Amino acid sequence: MFGARSKYQNILGTVNKKENHRFGFDPIISIVDSSNGIGVNGSYTILPWKPPAGRVILIGHNHYGRVGVENPILDIHSSTITDISANPHNDNIFATGAEDGDIKVFKIDAQDNFGVLNKEEGSMITLTGHSRRVTPLFWHNSAANTLFSSSTDLTIRGWDVEKGKESILLKDAEKISDIVTSFGINPNGSLLTIASKNKTISVADIRSNQISANTLAHEGAKAMNVFWVGDNFFSSTGYNATMTREIKLWDARNLTQSVTTFGLGTGAGTLMPIYDEDTGIVLLPARGDGNIKICDISTSKGSIIECAAFQSAIPTVGVGALPKRSCDVMSNEIMRIVKLTPDNVLCNISFTIPRKSTNFQDDIFVPTWDGKASMSHEQWMKGENVQINKISLQPEGVIAESSVEKPKVEVKQQAAAASKAPQRTEKEALAHFQNMISKFNVPEPTAQVTTQSDTKDDEWDD
Repeated sequence: MFGARSKYQNILGTVNKKENHRFGFDPIISIVDSSNGIGVNGSYTILPWKPPAGRVILIGHNHYGRVGVENPILDIHSSTITDISANPHNDNIFATGAEDGDIKVFKIDAQDNFGVLNKEEGSMITLTGHSRRVTPLFWHNSAANTLFSSSTDLTIRGWDVEKGKESILLKDAEKISDIVTSFGINPNGSLLTIASKNKTISVADIRSNQISANTLAHEGAKAMNVFWVGDNFFSSTGYNATMTREIKLWDARNLTQSVTTFGLGTGAGTLMPIYDEDTGIVLLPARGDGNIKICDISTSKGSIIECAAFQSAIPTVGVGALPKRSCDVMSNEIMRIVKLTPDNVLCNISFTIPRKSTNFQDDIFVPTWDGKASMSHEQWMKGENVQINKISLQPEGVIAESSVEKPKVEVKQQAAAASKAPQRTEKEALAHFQNMISKFNVPEPTAQVTTQSDTKDDEWDD
């Protein structure tokens, strides 16, 4: 019996041309194990810069070739940077965490497009509260100026970035029992998932400071990552007891057991999932591995199906995705990622779905997030849950595939009549056949059998 197939079974990954790569820089990658290593938004790739510690460089997506001082370099921390997160609502705002527990939020002005920048030349705030190393940072998708952070001090904090103040503190030992490796918030902003080093995943209503449920998710010792696939479902990646990579689908309303589990084979590096909520496709790159497995997650079917795999011999050090709005929809590009290699090269990988039609493929490109906040930090803190705003990516003047009238298949009248004819019994069918034969009046042939005695002797002569 054949297994289920995804409509995205033929997805292709293509690396951009070498002349469009970015190289010649010397980053310091000391990012926490569960982090993607670099920050990516619609305009920039952000990564830690060479010494002194605490600097990052912004490399524009339209910059190709050697990287130099024409790129903004931000001198913002006094200790090593541990994580980078790009603000999803503004391409000029970034958050970084460091070894000393400080979090910096920097806004680069449009005119500041080269050289080394510091707090006197740009707009920067410091968020203080953590006493030890900052681990993952995460921006709220629908609430403006809302940042989450965790630390090895076993706390999770929510920040009102606009005011530079802490608004949420989750620190109870029963709630945060180990170092947080990953967290994410669901689309309507009501629930937070928390993956910890002790192999558990918790679901929290963070505004009320309550953990609603938790479960042992993956038995392996490697760091886990979590991401939401709807308001009520989320996925996690990790390792099982035999150190095989796996991805699981969970229903946040019932963590008794996972909805489904899919094995991803062996490998040493931590998975860094990149999820596209429009298609349900998740890319699964891993640190130190060049190959990327691609899976299709369906909450309605409760399934995870492997679609394809991108093959590469060049390992991944860091990775991040551009927003869907940056994709070339007329080339059926559903995702575009930036990959950092061990040789300090940044390249783009484009994932497309081959189609013969040149129309806009509206079954693939459903309305997508517009990249704007749908509520304020104050609204969210008061308990409001607002879905993200969505827009169509259909270019003006381009026909949608669903609106094209498909050609009708003509059916011959005889075939149509035959399909409507009543079914005959076996006896009736035999009688009908005999009647058709009789109309031809073909006499039955007389059989002539030649025996050896009928053969003349001279017929045997040479």
